[in-house]
Amino acid sequence: MWAPEGITPRELVDVIMEIANVKPGDVFYDLGCGDGRMLIAAAKRGARAVGIEIREEYCRLALENAKMSGCDGLVRVVKGDFFEENVSNATVVYLYLTIPVNRLLAPKLSRELKPGTRVIALDYPIEVWRPVGVVEIHDGLMKRKIHLYIIGTSNNN
Repeated sequence: MWAPEGITPRELVDVIMEIANVKPGDVFYDLGCGDGRMLIAAAKRGARAVGIEIREEYCRLALENAKMSGCDGLVRVVKGDFFEENVSNATVVYLYLTIPVNRLLAPKLSRELKPGTRVIALDYPIEVWRPVGVVEIHDGLMKRKIHLYIIGTSNNN
């Protein structure tokens, strides 16, 4: 199946789910969800998963993949701009975006997310926050960094 560019490598999906401690009862948001692989992984762990994606073809692809995986009942994809969508009910937010986008997104996340919400950023940190942890992992091609932030900690926001 076709997959969009700039998606999370499959080798890292389970590692990211572990670091984010995704579990039943969580509400997992993927901002720019691409093919939906992170949404499906969260749903398979019992979380409700919401993807926000601006590109129509990726929205369709994510929903199709969720249906094929049997997770469509726990996955919702919103066609929209994640800067405009409310994410306040999230308990986990996943970002595989660029440093400038993360920097612009940080005030919105600080404003909308509840204390204790976990934010994961792959490769590109939220430079205006200090992570509570950084895990380095080699995905077979290159060394990657997974940054974990927790809203309301003294380290950030």
